[in-house]
Amino acid sequence: MTFLDRLAVKDAPEGSRAQAMLRNHDLTPVRPELRSWGWLNYVFFWVSDGLNINTWMIASTGLTAGLAWWQAWLAVWIGYGIVAIFVVLTARIGSTWHIGFPVLARASFGVWGSFWPVLNRAVMACVWTAVQSWIGGSCMTLLLRSIIPGYRSLANHVLISKGSEVILTRQSILSFFLFWMVQLPFVWAPIHKVRHLFTVKSVIVPIAAIAFLAWSIKDASGIGPIVKQPASLKGSALAWAFVQACMSCVSNMATLTVNIPDFARVAKKPGDVVLSQFLAIPLTFAITCFVGILVSSSSVPIYGKTVWDPLELLTLRLDDNPYASGTRAAVFFISFAFVLAQVGINIAANTLSAGSDLTALLPRYINIRRGGMLCAFIAPLIMPWHLMSSSSTFTTYLGAYSIFLSSILGTMIADYYIVRRGYLHIPSLFSGAKGKTNAELGLTLSNAATIYDRPRLGLPLRGRLQLARIHGLHLRHRHLGDWFCGRDGRAGLRCGPEGVHPRLLHGRVRLGGRVLGPELDVPRRGHGAAAVQGLARARGGLGSA
Repeated sequence: MTFLDRLAVKDAPEGSRAQAMLRNHDLTPVRPELRSWGWLNYVFFWVSDGLNINTWMIASTGLTAGLAWWQAWLAVWIGYGIVAIFVVLTARIGSTWHIGFPVLARASFGVWGSFWPVLNRAVMACVWTAVQSWIGGSCMTLLLRSIIPGYRSLANHVLISKGSEVILTRQSILSFFLFWMVQLPFVWAPIHKVRHLFTVKSVIVPIAAIAFLAWSIKDASGIGPIVKQPASLKGSALAWAFVQACMSCVSNMATLTVNIPDFARVAKKPGDVVLSQFLAIPLTFAITCFVGILVSSSSVPIYGKTVWDPLELLTLRLDDNPYASGTRAAVFFISFAFVLAQVGINIAANTLSAGSDLTALLPRYINIRRGGMLCAFIAPLIMPWHLMSSSSTFTTYLGAYSIFLSSILGTMIADYYIVRRGYLHIPSLFSGAKGKTNAELGLTLSNAATIYDRPRLGLPLRGRLQLARIHGLHLRHRHLGDWFCGRDGRAGLRCGPEGVHPRLLHGRVRLGGRVLGPELDVPRRGHGAAAVQGLARARGGLGSA
């Protein structure tokens, strides 16, 4: 065994070099026993994802542009409502076929052409992992300062500066690496178990946000002046500022909108990802932004200025009363919730997605867990302290990149729902061969039977037709006809000159007073009817599924 063979993942793909580049255990459709996410898990997922520092401050974009608070909040509802539509459309594909973004991209961009969007998504996930870890380090600083007041003195030791601007201190680099190490166990956790992190986060973080709001309103003796300020813009300027506020919400979610199939593929059934996400996304993000507006408004009577960043507001609290036990306890609990929030957002939006993308790029040696860890180890090498030191340039770059991601998303949605009308030929997504023979298919029919409900190879016709409906198989393929009919395709039954179109695998029909398949819509005449009747005769009737 060579050194490279030792590095290969468990159950590494065999066969040609091309086939080894296209599949492994984490890329093939999720097996039934691992589909553990129900609709409530997706609600918890979005509740935990929406409660983070970026969402907290997203309304400030519209308010600083001149909108009234209620106009900025309405923009949040509309923006994240648009996001919810696209998330549901994309997640529905993953939950139906139980495949992630890298495999889904092959259907729209080609088996080899998909490497380019997957590579871009992987690189961006690594960059965002570094940035979110840096923000998480700031949360860790507050947590440690609330426990050890003397931790503040480490900020006086400057490591990197640019003129009068301090870029890196001993305090910030130590907090960054502490946060980085805290998130590593969660990065290593498999996707069907990481849902427990989102469940815990969806309970702790909202409690901390409500406590922060109550604390701010109490000290300010009210909700502050922001909720009373009218809009400073009128006419077309107001309209364009409103549109910009809506689009800032959409661009903020561009990454998760693209990679949501990575989470939807573990859904118990396709319907679990529809209504739960459609309602949870706008509701969670709107409530988080509303809390952020009220807390920031309450900062005006306390400090004489509007403080949008909750971490800056907590820092001011500690600076005023560094040794007050009540202040330290409150800051500890809130900063702990923010640390948990940053871990969750890094797992949901970055490391797991990077792991899935890197798996698709080198499946023989990388699986999702290895890919996530590789992304985590790349993050410090990106040196996010330099990126964040010029935040305006970095923000402009991210906004431009969201346009690229939206083009990928639009192509996949249009291809699946309009061009393919909801049908995918899964084996073809795992084969780079031009002619898809039985030996060349990356995902064989026997594997498909194992993945989808593990039926016996001698499954009666009704069960096989049901499996075909789920799997989206084309009966006109000779080898698929062999599998369904139980005959040698060269000497046995053929499924008509034109085959059976996948559209025939929907609806209900009775032949001879008996239901042929659980969901079939077969024409009364023509090749389709002859093929289905031939299938029934070949199996000697129906039998029980």
